[in-house]
Amino acid sequence: MTVADTASAVIANGGLTGAATFTVNSLTFGGAATFTPVLSAPGAAPAVATATLVNGSGLVTVNPSVLAATPTWAAGTYDLLSSGSAPTLGAFSLVAQSSILKLRTVRQSAVLALDGNALALVVTGGLPIWTGADDGVWATAPDLVTPFHQNWSVVNTPPRPCPPISLPAIM
Repeated sequence: MTVADTASAVIANGGLTGAATFTVNSLTFGGAATFTPVLSAPGAAPAVATATLVNGSGLVTVNPSVLAATPTWAAGTYDLLSSGSAPTLGAFSLVAQSSILKLRTVRQSAVLALDGNALALVVTGGLPIWTGADDGVWATAPDLVTPFHQNWSVVNTPPRPCPPISLPAIM
C-alpha cells in the first residue's frame, strides 16, 4: 500500500468506536502524509502492522486518538505502527499536544518514541482527583494555616497525593 505525498493523504485504523489493527504486507509513505491511529490502551496491539515500511521524503504527521468511550489517555506506551524493522523516528512528527483529543496537557504529556520495531506514543502524567483523604478542605491553593492539604490525588502515575490544584488545571 502506498500513501501519497500530500498532507491530505490519511491512513487510519477503524473509527473512534473500534481500534482494530490494520494489517498490510507493505506500507510506503510517499512523503508528507497523515497517520491517525485510534488506540484503546497502553500495551494493546498496534494500530497498524506491516512487514515492510518505507518512508519517503516528507514528514508523516501523527494525530492519535483514543476510543470515544475512553474518558482520557492512561499513562503508558501505545504502539502506533509496527514493522519488520524499526521505523525511522525522524520521519514522523506528532501534532501539537493541544490538538490531541482527551490529552490533559496541564498534567499529561505525549512524545513519539521507538518501542522495539514499533513507532510508539508514550503518555506520561495523570489526572487529579478529589479524595478528601487529608482533612476534607476543598483547597485550590495553599493557605497560611495549612499550606499543603493532601486532599487531591493524581491517577495513572500511580495514585499519589498532590498539592492543591486550581480549577482551570483540573479541567
